[in-house]
Amino acid sequence: MERAWASGYEAMVVTVDLPTGGKRERDARNRFAQPFRPGIGQMLEALTKPDWSWRILANGGLPQLENLRGLTRRSDESLATLASSVGQQLDASFDERGLARLRAMWKGKLVVKGVTRADDAERIVGLGADAIWISNHGGRQLDGAPATLDVLPDMVEAVGARVPVMLDGGVRRGSDMVKARALGAQCVCAGRPTLYGASAGGYPGAQRALAILADELHRCMQLTGARSMAEISRDLVRP
Repeated sequence: MERAWASGYEAMVVTVDLPTGGKRERDARNRFAQPFRPGIGQMLEALTKPDWSWRILANGGLPQLENLRGLTRRSDESLATLASSVGQQLDASFDERGLARLRAMWKGKLVVKGVTRADDAERIVGLGADAIWISNHGGRQLDGAPATLDVLPDMVEAVGARVPVMLDGGVRRGSDMVKARALGAQCVCAGRPTLYGASAGGYPGAQRALAILADELHRCMQLTGARSMAEISRDLVRP
């Protein structure tokens, strides 16, 4: 936090819905593990995609987790070492007392991410949070967790008059943004579309994904008669 503040960051996001890793059966089925150890299956798959394999090798091998460099304080900061160290940073004992301590230490805005219950949101705002970020971690943690759009109205009713309410999870189109705004979200976050864009075309691909979302948002507003964000109201959506 001290490094972030010294670097000029104005807000900190604390994720509170990850006390432990979820049971990601798809990863197990695909034999995905950290640290990554390529086996015969992965080698055979690489041989079926020679163009991709060549580009990976030509660009220095596997990509590195640049934002985690320095985290381990070890001389070995390979991809495998950094990736395996992430799980060691999870704190299952983190609770409201820990959040209050972070609030006292951090001078900027504090956003709490991973909230899906109105009563939790009220307590978190009471501890001094500046925004609530509704998220179910993309449905990858607890597969029975409610959809974020379903809990949004209750969250807005509980704390929306005091702090901004943000939302992520399943945002794939500009119309999704309009729906969230109509139900009271003041900020919508979309991660996977930009990851798809970056995977397909690097930085220009990520920019293209954002441009597609912006265009869809604009068109949806035009087609629903909303001339501004303020005119996107609850009466535009039906259950």
